[in-house]
Amino acid sequence: MGIAANKFRLLFLKAHQSDIEYKLTLIFNRRKALLDQSMQIASQQSNNVFDTDDYSELYDGQTPGALPGFTNPVGGVPIQQDPVPTGSYEEQTAVLHALDQQLEMDAEGLKVLLESAKTEVEAVDKLLFKNIEKEYKTFSHS
Repeated sequence: MGIAANKFRLLFLKAHQSDIEYKLTLIFNRRKALLDQSMQIASQQSNNVFDTDDYSELYDGQTPGALPGFTNPVGGVPIQQDPVPTGSYEEQTAVLHALDQQLEMDAEGLKVLLESAKTEVEAVDKLLFKNIEKEYKTFSHS
């Protein structure tokens, strides 16, 4: 291959490498958004634990040092009844976990492609350097 062909190939490979890096950035941003969404779901679930209709206080009313503003979240709830169902929470986190796993597998595949693209760029760089060196040697002796 000539210098021009190698240079074109190098430019094409660099563009391909940039595309892969951009796709990886998008995947990492999506995973970050999933993390934020997961934190919101967990926060909502933890807030729902303390959201009941029973406002009985945890102290007996005679101890002055107790926290009168803290309420018992399960004071009037029967034992067999779950005050905050976790089915929805578990379902939402399972969906987020599956999406995160899929994105992680996609990212791993792109990382392999990126490494191969970097290796090919290095090989073409060396080949281009050798071609230029050969051309200078050829034309400098004429």
